[in-house]
Amino acid sequence: MSLRGRITLLLTTTILLAVGFAGFAARETALQPLRADLMRGQVHEALQLALELRQGATLEALREEGGPVISLVETSPAGPEEIGPGQAWQQRRVRGRQVLLRRNNNPAVAVRLHRRWLLVEAAHTTNSKKILLVLGAGGLLLLGAAVFIGSTLTRPLSDTQEALRRVGEGDLSQRLPVRGGEELEAIAKSFNAMTAQISTMLRSEKQLMAGISHELRTPLTRLRLQTELLRDEGIDPHRLDKMEANLEAIDSLVGEFLERSRLDAGASVLETQTVHLHALAQTCLSAISATTPIEVSGESNALQGDPARLKRVISTLLENAIKYGQGSTILIQIGANSLQILDRGPGVPEAELPNLFEAFFRGSSTHSHRGYGIGLSMAQQILRLHGGRIAVANRPGGGLVVGFMLPESEQSNIDPDNALRLPFEV
Repeated sequence: MSLRGRITLLLTTTILLAVGFAGFAARETALQPLRADLMRGQVHEALQLALELRQGATLEALREEGGPVISLVETSPAGPEEIGPGQAWQQRRVRGRQVLLRRNNNPAVAVRLHRRWLLVEAAHTTNSKKILLVLGAGGLLLLGAAVFIGSTLTRPLSDTQEALRRVGEGDLSQRLPVRGGEELEAIAKSFNAMTAQISTMLRSEKQLMAGISHELRTPLTRLRLQTELLRDEGIDPHRLDKMEANLEAIDSLVGEFLERSRLDAGASVLETQTVHLHALAQTCLSAISATTPIEVSGESNALQGDPARLKRVISTLLENAIKYGQGSTILIQIGANSLQILDRGPGVPEAELPNLFEAFFRGSSTHSHRGYGIGLSMAQQILRLHGGRIAVANRPGGGLVVGFMLPESEQSNIDPDNALRLPFEV
């Protein structure tokens, strides 16, 4: 049970016990003594009225004085079977006179007058049901108050849970309102300080990485120049070719670092225009020289996106499928606003699937292939800038499917409560 439910249940139980005790206490300490006092007063009043009637007073005159309801009846107001212990009427002798008492919600006193009976009924009665009804209504009001209090007490915790969820998704701009009492204010201040510190550390790291990557370009350029000079001096061309290949690999990696740093820092601005995923895929295919059979199917709607960066995403996914697909036919399936690439390679262990989009992560089955493990991470960042998402799953029967989806209308960020879902996701 949630904390809100436990607090509400505790408050409700406490209130119900309090109302029940109040009802019992009212019955035992207030209602019963009050009824006894009223009955004694009613008996004395009935005897006094009987005395005045014997002295010649008329019933009409006594009624005009106000007070209880007075009437004269020819026979006893109660039959013999109604009189006795545990019955509706009880018989008493008060001041030497026979008196009948009715102790219920409508108390009455009957006094014998020769051949008739004087019946005195209370003008106002104490109705225990009404009192209990009032107590019940009060209990319901208190129950509503308990629900409100429980919700109010747990709202800061709910806000904290939501903020932690968003931070876990990478949104370090989350801040908690400083309110709710000394303890909750301390938690909010600690949380805000933590997110601010993490954000500062990550920003510094990204700036450092961007600076280092940029500065590496200068010595790389010098090394290329040196290799060209060495060629002119007759150095073994085979060794120089290896050196240039290594320089190209380092330069490519530095370029990846620079682009990743710009994406992380939010410095990259999308140059959006109308794009069609089918046309982008065809362009990427024409730039790839591979003997692997590739089949393209489907058409997309007109979408908004940065064509250069989307082509980079598609190329990354295609190159991975060709590299790890073991020569199987590559399928490119295009939907209205999605693109999926499927192969029949070995797939990825299920435990490693959640880590594929982490920077520099390389699965256990990829060590025999050249790569740096940042292509999928950059693809995910590019798609996030578009307000889209990317996902990966193993195919039934073997192989891997990787796909991404773009929003059908322009939006700056993906809505975590209404996330885009690819067709192959469960």
